[in-house]
Amino acid sequence: MDAHLGETYGKTKPTWRPAPLPLGVKCRTKLMPRRKETNFSDIEDSYFNKKIEGDWITIYSSNSTLNKIPPSNVIILYLHGGGYFTCSRKSHRLITGTICKSTKATVFAPSYSRAPENTFPLPLIDAISCYLNLIDPVNENDVKYDPKNIVVMGDSAGGGMACALLLWLRENPQYPMPAGVVGISPWLDMLLTFPSFVLNRSFDYLTGLVGDEFTERDPKHLNANRTHYYCKNDSELSNYLVSPIYAKHNKSDKNLPPILIQVGTAELFRDECIAFYEKTLPNATIQLELYENMVHVWCLFPSQIEPLSGISLENISHFVKKVTNPDIVLERSCTEIRKTKGNLFKSDKLLNPYKIVEEGRKEIQALHQLGKFNYINSFPTLPEGLVVGCTGCNECTIAVTN
Repeated sequence: MDAHLGETYGKTKPTWRPAPLPLGVKCRTKLMPRRKETNFSDIEDSYFNKKIEGDWITIYSSNSTLNKIPPSNVIILYLHGGGYFTCSRKSHRLITGTICKSTKATVFAPSYSRAPENTFPLPLIDAISCYLNLIDPVNENDVKYDPKNIVVMGDSAGGGMACALLLWLRENPQYPMPAGVVGISPWLDMLLTFPSFVLNRSFDYLTGLVGDEFTERDPKHLNANRTHYYCKNDSELSNYLVSPIYAKHNKSDKNLPPILIQVGTAELFRDECIAFYEKTLPNATIQLELYENMVHVWCLFPSQIEPLSGISLENISHFVKKVTNPDIVLERSCTEIRKTKGNLFKSDKLLNPYKIVEEGRKEIQALHQLGKFNYINSFPTLPEGLVVGCTGCNECTIAVTN
């Protein structure tokens, strides 16, 4: 892993060691102002007085000839994961540095404000501010980057926030869209309503870091009405800027930039990523990649240990290069990627990935009928109009209600 977590959540504050940068890149601190034009209400003016610190990571070589090559005009805005309350740009330097090397792009990784002290929408304001500062900087001395050369990327909670940033831009058309968005194991449903959250608990190490077990660890900040640090109360969890899975789709989504979603089939978040592809944004150009038997953010593991890590990073690099090339048009697709004998890999197109979610619902129903799973008490009470594991689109072939 790229950093070490110290003590137990909720008892002693977690501590992190900064991860080392890989060879071949260099990093400097860059400050960006918070932008009031994000237009969220009830935000104190004092919040906008402090700037956002971030890592500005570029290619570096001891070869003086190579160092005369001008910096890349492609920018990756990388939003780190950590459940909105832990990790930082420093904990993710190995992955951000690796992505810099593989894509030859400049990476900006901000340390956005984190919960529980800073709740929604403050972290999202920071992410939006960073994007706006790249395309339209306040300081006239800063470089203004073409949005067609910017890719917004993130893992886990950061992947969810990358999708939320995209949805915010959809609702604020006065600002141009980026070239593309990448979500690595993105957290898209903070209500945790999909079957894989239950069925994959035996496989994914994320089990215990989200859900009831997590809430019980910190009674100081969490309770029955507030089950996660990110929101002041659970009524905000179905907000599509918190849980992008609950965004409403429309035909104009075909004009959204291409989106790459990578998720492991053994993840808690597997089904919500499938539903985001199939139900939330069915008109958008999304490339969904399902990695067989992989757990949460497996691509952060060294490729020497997990070969599929290297494959996912290669695909991210290819995606960045394609979306920033105006001559390449990407198509919507869903692919399952798995290992075969001898560390070879095979990719298969999936025409109906949502069948995985439907089969998961059936399995949970069967377990409930056998008395092996208390279905009624294992899912949250959803806002009116939504059903378990559904985005509210009313197109599901199976709708399981509480």
